[in-house]
Parts: sequence; structure tokens; C-alpha cells
Amino acid sequence: MTAFFLMVLAFFAYGVLCAFFPEKHLGFNAWLNRKRRREWHKYRAYTPAGLRMERRWSQQTPANLWGMRITGIAFIAGGLWVLWEYWKLHH
Repeated sequence: MTAFFLMVLAFFAYGVLCAFFPEKHLGFNAWLNRKRRREWHKYRAYTPAGLRMERRWSQQTPANLWGMRITGIAFIAGGLWVLWEYWKLHH
């Protein structure tokens, strides 16, 4: 039961981060990619072509920020829906 509510809380937290602070989220992704890029030689042979564009996906363009906001709204709505279904089931 506690794990269930912790997961719903994590959904809400991620949704709030994406919906209200997309610049911070994309900034953290860019920092993480820079940290991983230092070890590029370990994974060079295994990088598929689609992942080579990863750096551009973390840039703060208006479309990327809106995409993050929509993702955040979806996560918040999903968490609310799970709580609603739980409440209907147990009350």
C-alpha cells in the first residue's frame, strides 16, 4: 500500500517538474548527457543512429518545452486518475 502511494507521488512529482519547470528538466538532461559523453568510447560501437541526435532533443526550443509541459500534464492526470479509481474501488 505504501509503495502504491509512493509511486503515485512520484508520478505527481515528475508531472510537476515537467509541467512547471521544463527548463530545469531539459537542463538536467543536458548535464547528464555531457557526463555520459566523457565515456563515449565505451559505448561508441553500440550507439544506434537514432541516439546520435540525443543532444539536440535536450535543447530548449519552444516545441521541446511545450512537449515537456504536455508530458507533465499527462503524468499529473494519470496520477489523479489512479487515485480516483482507487477511491471508487475502496469507498
